[in-house]
Amino acid sequence: MEIKEIIAQFEEKRTEFATDLSCFENTTKIESVRHLFRVSSDCSIVLLDRDADFVKTVFSKYASVIEILKSNIKFNQEDTFHFAIYYVDGRHTLTKDIYEVNGLNRKHNDNYYFNSSLVRSITWNVKTNYIGETRGKSRRSIPLRVNQPWTHKPGSKHMFLNAETLRQELMVQLMETAKYYAVIDYLSELEQAEAHMKSVSRYHYAEMHVNLAWRDLLSAKSMKEIKSTKWKRICALNVNAGKMNVFQLNAIKNLRPYITWEQTDRIIQALRNGSGYSTDPRMFAEIVFPALANDNDVRYDIWDVLKMSKDLGRRVDIHPVTHKTVTNLHDRVVVEYRAYQARQEYAGEKNNLKIAEVFQPIVDAVSDDERYEVITLATELIKEGAAMNHCVGSYIDSVNDGDCLIARGRLNNERVTIEFKYDRKEDILYAKQVQMKHNQKPSQETMNDVYELLDSINEKEVDYAKYDWGYHGARRVEADEADFVLPF
Repeated sequence: MEIKEIIAQFEEKRTEFATDLSCFENTTKIESVRHLFRVSSDCSIVLLDRDADFVKTVFSKYASVIEILKSNIKFNQEDTFHFAIYYVDGRHTLTKDIYEVNGLNRKHNDNYYFNSSLVRSITWNVKTNYIGETRGKSRRSIPLRVNQPWTHKPGSKHMFLNAETLRQELMVQLMETAKYYAVIDYLSELEQAEAHMKSVSRYHYAEMHVNLAWRDLLSAKSMKEIKSTKWKRICALNVNAGKMNVFQLNAIKNLRPYITWEQTDRIIQALRNGSGYSTDPRMFAEIVFPALANDNDVRYDIWDVLKMSKDLGRRVDIHPVTHKTVTNLHDRVVVEYRAYQARQEYAGEKNNLKIAEVFQPIVDAVSDDERYEVITLATELIKEGAAMNHCVGSYIDSVNDGDCLIARGRLNNERVTIEFKYDRKEDILYAKQVQMKHNQKPSQETMNDVYELLDSINEKEVDYAKYDWGYHGARRVEADEADFVLPF
């Protein structure tokens, strides 16, 4: 489709997208809807998070207050709303400006207008195929990535936009209409990823993230061209045969620092055989290695094996993957890792663990409870692993990265180590692991004490049992029972 045709389609569609604001007709002290929102006449106004009736109600409420106070007024937080305007900027640029409305003002002629501020501006240069965004007052444009929202909501690396949501955006509809085949392919692969997310999710969403910008999709002839560039080495493997979507490729890429190319071959084969996946390397490992072993218990040790081996400067290659080989490898790596940690210097500030703010309620709750002690030093975490004969000493980076909080407890005459985690989606704290020495299972009374502590912190009722990792006291395997390879 030619540039002129795309722009013509945009002009036609934006009027269809515009919110019907006819409820403001014949409203006193409003010069026009355009003046009320303070936009030019060639723009289409789209309400993003409220409907027209809500906006009219808010207007009427605050207009009556202004009549009494004779001054401008700021909205309460619950009355704030957002809108977008679509227009053509120059000859080749399609623009979507997003505003937040947080007040109502009155002009010198007594006509009202909304007080608004620009939140984001998204532009598509149809000639260069560049889609970028500017935020707030900044004039610096950055490429808009495929996982970032097209609304007022802030984006993040962990955000996932499904195909249905993207297809509701006017500019994405234009891309499909204009036959940008890489965009069409991406949306199709996104639907595949959504189906897998539902099938592999245990109690978290399965993270799906890919480092792609919209300009990458618009500039490529197809997804195949993008894959052969961004994931060149993985696509070159014979076992791949071009069957994987971008999320599977990114899942493998993120796990590659931990595994050999031989292990990569086997993982690709597992994906072709129907294994689930996630672009988060830990979650992917805990999905695909059990699939390779046909044994779900493999997931309990595999991430610790991968993480500790990486710190030791090794890539893991386990063949065959079985519960025995993984457990035996875990025990051997733990011994080497403790020796490695003993050689590390944790002096001064480096010894202080960085406790994430989300875990501060736990720190406060146990400060006066002598049964618990939050571990705040790296050396203490190493000592805890040695004393309890498990691998909590390898969790220093996890604590510093804000992924977890480790505490030791003495409950019901049982000495335990507790790993606390935070569920972003549910906004609650929970215990992923409560382990005695040798990873033995504590009593139910001890588990109940931990749950009571969490109940005193969380503001809603939580089924903590479903968050429990469930791994306790796996049988140790002798070296001559296992068949594995661990390259140096």
